[in-house]
Amino acid sequence: MLCAVSPSGRTLTYTTSTGPGVANLAKGDYLLYAVPTKGVAAGEQIDFMCTIAALAENSPKYWIFEYWDNGKWNSVESSLRTAEEDASIRYSLYCKLLTSAHNTTFTQSFTLSQPVEQGCVKVRLRALSSGDGGVRIPSASGYMGMYMINYPNAAPITDTKRVLFVGNSFTYYYGTAFMFKEIARTQGHQVDAVISVKGGQEFAEHLNLELSCDAIRQGNYDYAILQDTSPNPAIYADQGTASILEACKQINALTLTYSPSCQIVYERTWACPYDNYRGYGSYDKLDYLLKKGTEMLQQELSEDVWVSPIGLGFRLGREQNLELLYTDNRHQSRVGAYMKACINYLFVYKSRFTSAVSDCAVDATVAQKVRDIAERVVFEDVEEVYDFDTPTTTIDAANCYIIDKAGEYSIRADVMGNGNIPEGSAITSYELAGKGAKVLWSSYNTTTAPASDAELISNVALNNGFITFTAGANGFKEGNVVIALYDDAACTGNILWSWHIWLCEDVKEQSYNGQVWLDRNLGALTAEAGNPLTLGLLYQFGRKDPFRGAAAINSNTVAATTGSWPEVTTTIPSSPEAYAIANPMQLIANNGSSKDWFASSTASQNHALWNSQGKTMYDPCPKGYRVPERYAWNVGLTSGTAFFTTANFPYDSTTYCRTYTDGDMVVVYPIAGCTSAAGAYTNVGVKGYYRTASQGSTAKYADILELTTSAVDTSSANYRSSGYSVRCVKE
Repeated sequence: MLCAVSPSGRTLTYTTSTGPGVANLAKGDYLLYAVPTKGVAAGEQIDFMCTIAALAENSPKYWIFEYWDNGKWNSVESSLRTAEEDASIRYSLYCKLLTSAHNTTFTQSFTLSQPVEQGCVKVRLRALSSGDGGVRIPSASGYMGMYMINYPNAAPITDTKRVLFVGNSFTYYYGTAFMFKEIARTQGHQVDAVISVKGGQEFAEHLNLELSCDAIRQGNYDYAILQDTSPNPAIYADQGTASILEACKQINALTLTYSPSCQIVYERTWACPYDNYRGYGSYDKLDYLLKKGTEMLQQELSEDVWVSPIGLGFRLGREQNLELLYTDNRHQSRVGAYMKACINYLFVYKSRFTSAVSDCAVDATVAQKVRDIAERVVFEDVEEVYDFDTPTTTIDAANCYIIDKAGEYSIRADVMGNGNIPEGSAITSYELAGKGAKVLWSSYNTTTAPASDAELISNVALNNGFITFTAGANGFKEGNVVIALYDDAACTGNILWSWHIWLCEDVKEQSYNGQVWLDRNLGALTAEAGNPLTLGLLYQFGRKDPFRGAAAINSNTVAATTGSWPEVTTTIPSSPEAYAIANPMQLIANNGSSKDWFASSTASQNHALWNSQGKTMYDPCPKGYRVPERYAWNVGLTSGTAFFTTANFPYDSTTYCRTYTDGDMVVVYPIAGCTSAAGAYTNVGVKGYYRTASQGSTAKYADILELTTSAVDTSSANYRSSGYSVRCVKE
C-alpha cells in the first residue's frame, strides 16, 4: 500500500496520469509504504527500493528514508548525506524536476529491532525541504515503482561492497540492479547500491546528467557496472566512431577520480530484432559486433576494465527458447533482467551460486535454467560461433588477411577496408551492399600457377555481409588470393571492393629502429634470403590491391597466377578512386609529368590516400599493421641519421638481398625490382623499392626506401605509378 500523509492536515492531490503520484506536498509530508508480511524476525535484513520523480519545479528536493520500529520512526544514519547548500539537512535522497526528465532511483537496507509477526512493515519517504509541488512513482513496466523484500533464509553476510550502476532502459527494465542486490544478499553479500538510470542515454549524455554525475561523485565504490546505449559497441566495431571511445574514456576517468580503487565493468549487451537488428540484419551479426566492440573498447581503455558477457547469456538463452525479451523485442523481460543480474553477480563475485539463491519472482524452473546458463557463460570457456563464422574464426575489417592454417573463415564485406575514408577522397560512404563474391586470381608466387583457385581457397560465398571461404580443403597451401565483391549474385557485374588473402604459415614480427615490423614483404611466403618466395607483391602508391611480383631473385620473371590480367593502361581515369576499386587487376601506368596513376597533373594528386590521420581504408596491410610513414628507416623516425646503412645492412650478391643482423634476429630485404612508371617489370635483383605512406618532397613522388647493390637510401622518393614492395609496420 502507498499513500501520502500530511501531518499538518494539508490537502494533498493525487494523480495517476504519469504513474501514482501526489501533488501539493510540503516539508514534513511523507509517502507511506506499508507492505503486508507473514512475519519478519528481529535483526532480519529488509531491502527497500524505489524510483521517484518530481512533478514540478517547486517539489520538495530533499527526502529522508525512515522505517517504523519499536514504536517510532528511525533513519539509517550511516547512509545519510549532507546537503551542500544547508549543512543542517541530512537526507537519504533528492529529486528535482530536471530538464532531462531523469528519475531518482533509491535503495536502502535496514533491520528491525522488534519482530513483525503479522501486519505490515512500514517505511516512509519524508520531505525535508519546502515546496508546493509533488512527486510520482513511475509505474511503467520498465520501472520498479517500489519493491521491498526480506531474507529469512539468506546466508550470513560475509562482506559489504559498494556498487555503482549507470545505464539506461537496458538496466532499469524490471530492475536489474535491484535483482543484483537481491541475489547477492541471498548469497551472503551485502551490496550498497547507487543507481542512475535514464532511458536512451549513452555515456556522453550521462556525463551531462546531474543525477548520474552526482552518483559517480559519491565515490568510494568497489565496482562500477556501466552500460552504454545498447548498440554503441556494435557501432564502434563497425565504424570506429571516435566519440564512443572518448565518452568511455571520460566516464572511466570520472569514476576512477572519485573511486580510485574501483573495478570498472562494462556490459556487453544483447542482440535483439528491433529495427532490423539495429540495422545489421541478424542476431548473429549484431551479437558479433557487440562482442567485438566491447573487446575493442576494453583494449583501448585498459585490460583492467572488465567486460561482462551478458550478450552471450542471451544468445545461449535463445537457443533454449527462453523468453528473454519484453514484448517490444528490444528490452529485457523479467527473465532477461534476471539473466543480466545473474551474469553480473557471478562476474563480480567469481563464485558459483548456492542453493539459497533468489529467483527474483521468476518461475523457479526458468530461473534455474537462467542460472545454469549464467554459470556456463562466466566459468566455462564457451566458444562463440556465428552463422557467418563457421567454425572458428572471424577477422576484423582490413584489406589483407593472414591465414596460417586450414579452416573455414569469414571476412567483413559490408565496409570498405577499415572504413577510414582519406582526406580529399571522392568516396562519400564506405558501406558496401554486395550480392556475390568470387576469387579474381590466385598464385603460388612461382612460375607455375595453381590449376584452380580451389587449391588455395574454396567455397567462396557471401553471407549476411560476410564473405566466407574454406582454406586448404585438401591440404593447406601457401600463396596469395584476391577475392572480389560484386553488385550481382552471378559475379558478372561491377566489382564493389576486393580483398587480399595472404596464406602463409609463419609470418612473424621483428623489432628494430623502435618499431615492430613484419619479417617479410607483403605477400611474401618466406623470409629466407635467396628464396624467390621472399619477393612478395607490388603496390602502386595509395592503392590497396596487389600486383604480381617476380618469381625469380635475379630476373624479371613475373609470377604466374590464375585469372586474366588486363593489358597495362596509360589512360588516367577521370574518377581514379572509383576506377581503381572497380578494376583491382588494372595496372595504371603514367610516365608523364606527374608520374601518378591517380592524376595527370600534380595539382590533382591526393597525397593522403594511405596516410590521412592514421591508416586509411586503402592501406594494403593486414589488421594491426600499416604502410610505414616517412623516415621509418631513420633513427628517431626523423630526417636525421639513417638506421640502415651500407655497413650494417650489407648486400649479398648470392641472395640478392640486404640483411641486417641483431643478435639472433636476421632482417632480410630482397632486391625485389618493380613495375616501372610505364608498367614494365624491371630491376629484379638490381634495385629494391619499399613504399611509405607519405608524399615526397617533390609532388609527383612518394617517399620510399631505395636499395641497390651498392647503396642504401632511407630518404629517397620515386614515382607513384610504379609498383613497389611494401614492408608493413605495426600500428
